[in-house]
Amino acid sequence: MIDLAQPEDGSTGTPADKNPRSAHREDGTLPFGTNPAGDRTGRPGSRAGVETETGASGRQSGVEFAVLFERFFDSFRRQVLECYGKRCDEMIARAEEEVAGHSLGFRLRAIHSDNALTVLDLAETMISRASVFKRRRLRRAALGAVAELYNTHYETLERFGAVERVEQFYYRLKK
Repeated sequence: MIDLAQPEDGSTGTPADKNPRSAHREDGTLPFGTNPAGDRTGRPGSRAGVETETGASGRQSGVEFAVLFERFFDSFRRQVLECYGKRCDEMIARAEEEVAGHSLGFRLRAIHSDNALTVLDLAETMISRASVFKRRRLRRAALGAVAELYNTHYETLERFGAVERVEQFYYRLKK
């Protein structure tokens, strides 16, 4: 027989996850960079493992903003990988070097709120360097990813003053 009475201490009676390999913290939340399946991605851009930090004023920090652009680039990168296969990483590295020359200190592995918009420049550089036959496919991928970003996270973009820059990126690619 199962005892359905609630414990006197007010807890739900569900035991805490005692598995030392569990992705959950003691408070039941997922650590940053972990998806719900418990897979540790090792990077802050995993889709479901997004946590936002709050400052003393209670406003969300730039972590959420940076993660949005990491997700955008992950989506775009999948198309680059399909188009270029093994050469994908080489192409990304060359474009990253070029963009880093214009935006001092930009590194794809270290995206933060101050340089998150530079990811758009990176995607645009990669599209412009693509071969004629692959350029259209990459352009469509970038347009779809940025449209999704714009439509689903407009408030965040607006809060960080990025709406105009995202719109400009979209219209340059639409030409």
